[in-house]
Amino acid sequence: MGGFLGSLTGANQANAAAQAAKAQADAARQAAEQQAAAYNQSAGIQSGAATQAAKALQDAYGTGTAAQVNSYNNANNTLNQGYQSALGFLQPYSNLGNQATGQLSQGLSDGSLTRSFGANDFSADPGYQFRLEQGMNGIQQSAAAGGGLMSGATLKALQNNNSNLASQEYQNAYNRYNSDQANRFNRLAGLAQNGQSLAQGMGNMAYQNATNIGNNQIGIGNAYYTGQLGAANANSQGILGAANAQAEGILGAAGARSTGLNDAAQAIANGTIGAANARGQGAGNMMNLAGQMAAAYFTGGTSLAAGGGKSFGSSSLPSTTSNNLPNIQSNGLNILNPDLNSKVNIPKIAPVNFFPKG
Repeated sequence: MGGFLGSLTGANQANAAAQAAKAQADAARQAAEQQAAAYNQSAGIQSGAATQAAKALQDAYGTGTAAQVNSYNNANNTLNQGYQSALGFLQPYSNLGNQATGQLSQGLSDGSLTRSFGANDFSADPGYQFRLEQGMNGIQQSAAAGGGLMSGATLKALQNNNSNLASQEYQNAYNRYNSDQANRFNRLAGLAQNGQSLAQGMGNMAYQNATNIGNNQIGIGNAYYTGQLGAANANSQGILGAANAQAEGILGAAGARSTGLNDAAQAIANGTIGAANARGQGAGNMMNLAGQMAAAYFTGGTSLAAGGGKSFGSSSLPSTTSNNLPNIQSNGLNILNPDLNSKVNIPKIAPVNFFPKG
């Protein structure tokens, strides 16, 4: 009789709707929490991956910068070694040129390379002295053989020989003197010129070496700048990536919880509406039953249902007041008599630590 009455009054349907609504609400909440936890876990993984990637990129920039700087320093050492070796090969020739330049400068300053040919130079001329001695020796030997070594004829012959020889050899001695002076000057000038060329070459080498080292030093500065800039960019990208991952996790978790709460509220609302509909249907059934019973009462106890075989008197009519119907509630809501102004207790969303320690 109780099950029949429950079905008739809609209490069973109301209870079923309430239980289904509660089950759906609980499932929605659980799914929302699981999805929020998944968002938070994913955000942590992405944040950690972004931080690790930024650290790896920073290390790579640091390693690359150190390698570049080391290469530039090695290149500078090689340049300096090559420059010193070249100087070692060229220095003797440069020193010889310096010596020739000094002698040339001395000869020009003291006049030894610029003075004119004089009598002393003629007397000291080796060619003239040789021919003079040879002529005198021949005259004296000839006079000695004839027994007139100290005779006047011998003295005259010696005098004539000296005079004639002087006339003949002066031009030759002059030419030889000028030729010797020119040769000396040219040799010193050639050595000095070679020394000057070597000095210019060594200066160019020093300048080029300094230029190359300077360029390498600039390269070192650029390498440091590029490395620091790249490391800073990598760090900022890592921070932004971690922040984006955390933000997406927060938004995703909030969205999941919001969707879960909405789904739970919708399930409860559907259950409330379903219970109310069931109760309304039950009330309609009771009213129909009451009408049938009243009609049966006034017609002499006619059976309520075909083949029912049982009549009901007025004393057996059940009360159809709402106070006799079961009070069906779901999740704190009175489904049969819901308070439409009541507030749903929405759980707070726990904040996510944007920059976790450690």
